[in-house]
Amino acid sequence: MSNAVTNHPSNKPVAIAIAAMTGGKFTDDPVPPCGNCRQVIAEEELKSKKPVRIILSGEKRIWIIESSSHLLPMQFNKKNLKPDLP
Repeated sequence: MSNAVTNHPSNKPVAIAIAAMTGGKFTDDPVPPCGNCRQVIAEEELKSKKPVRIILSGEKRIWIIESSSHLLPMQFNKKNLKPDLP
């Protein structure tokens, strides 16, 4: 995500797919993005003012999440910052 928005700023991401492997095979269950990745996706959504669909794929099931807000219900964003500090 970081590479895409840095090197292709005019192309806004609409989705990201995540899959993980162990022992040379895809995991049975989907693996969610780490906290840092969740924050990067959330910040891109705020910047572009559009949700990024997150597709989590495992061997036995696929989860489709419509926005990082479903992964980060209490996400840190610019609303948490106070610009009028003394």
